Amino acid sequence: MFKEIMKSGLLEMEKNYGTKVENVIMGLGIGMQRKFYEVGMEFYENFANKFGKENELVQKSFKWNENTKKYHFDNTKFNELMALKLGIKKENLIIANESTF
Repeated sequence: MFKEIMKSGLLEMEKNYGTKVENVIMGLGIGMQRKFYEVGMEFYENFANKFGKENELVQKSFKWNENTKKYHFDNTKFNELMALKLGIKKENLIIANESTF
């Protein structure tokens, strides 16, 4: 499930082209907004097991909906946090906030 494509891509860029992650300008495309992206418990647990329930990646990417008793996931937020964690500078991130819903 977790292929860590962003991490792999940055490592390949460094290996093949000498790219420094702090110089990368990254664009995150549109995705489904968290309020519309309901996910099952297994989906949440996979992330929680991989990164830790208390990890910022999980804490800020998932929100529990008390009405539906389901988690909602923000894929764009997850990718933003992952990019920052990998060393992309905040000022080098371009984030589209439109929803595909």
